Amino acid sequence: MSELDALFMNPEKWVGELPEYQRNAINAILATGCNADEAAEAWLNARPASTVPFGTSTGPKLFFNKLLIEVHEFLCGKSARYKEEREKLYKQQKATHAFVVAAIASAIAPSLGTAAPVLAPAIALLLWGLGKCTLNALCSTWTDRIAKLDSSQQ
Repeated sequence: MSELDALFMNPEKWVGELPEYQRNAINAILATGCNADEAAEAWLNARPASTVPFGTSTGPKLFFNKLLIEVHEFLCGKSARYKEEREKLYKQQKATHAFVVAAIASAIAPSLGTAAPVLAPAIALLLWGLGKCTLNALCSTWTDRIAKLDSSQQ
């Protein structure tokens, strides 16, 4: 089992290692009965009530789907898109859950046009929602899921 696969054997730590302010907000969202994907969408769409709608307010599901695609491409992709960042991550000997989330968020944030700290809790929730699995199982599950997204958008 790889170092990265070992992290997937402790899924509760994906959210547990977030900074306290993010962890508390995520736990409050989860306490409403949301599953991990719903909580990730809620996080991505959260904004103060006294502001003008901005960001993903017009297409929250689309933004969530793009996040899922980018995380999948980072972890499972065969293209050169995130090759350097992916190889650096896979070579880490003592990577923590927080390190993996931060590495993914930092790499994909520019593609999504947002800041890594905004993405980190949603990424942690996506990984947590899978439960205990190996990286190969994650890639297989998400490849199927993304294929369904692609076919529903045609």
